[in-house]
Amino acid sequence: MWLANKAKEAGMIPAGDDGTFFQFFDLYRHQITSNTSFKIGQKTFALWKDVLVAETTNIKVDAPLIYLGKATKEEIEIADIKGKAVVILASQDGILNNISLFDRRYPGFVRNKYYDILVQKGAAALIIVADAEGEKSWSQVEPQMTRGIYGIEGLRDKIMSSMPVFLVAQ
Repeated sequence: MWLANKAKEAGMIPAGDDGTFFQFFDLYRHQITSNTSFKIGQKTFALWKDVLVAETTNIKVDAPLIYLGKATKEEIEIADIKGKAVVILASQDGILNNISLFDRRYPGFVRNKYYDILVQKGAAALIIVADAEGEKSWSQVEPQMTRGIYGIEGLRDKIMSSMPVFLVAQ
């Protein structure tokens, strides 16, 4: 209401819903359910303790693994990854760290370094094994990841068709 009052004081005319200064819209939340599990072979990882879900989707991944270590984009280009869950070791290579909130943003930078090329090549999932910097950022990114993603119309379709991304503790 404070913002509406300030707009009125400034002489603005309401152009929102029902003659107000506000526009109403639906907001949804896409969140990991409590029955979500993450398992590689016979090892089950504890959600939010051993593994973080960095990119939520509405799909189940049951795919063979391919380990690419600290692969470069050139190495990924020649790798046969279609339909596979790609395991990458997190690395600061190529990531600038002289920015604010680097610890908090680091997992996203690592994700972005690989995501597009893996999607283009048909990977089923991206599993990032945290390095020391990733482990350091864990406590900062875990609360956001547990809350999930909020969005408005249009984002939901993107989530349903995206590739899942997991951050695994060392």
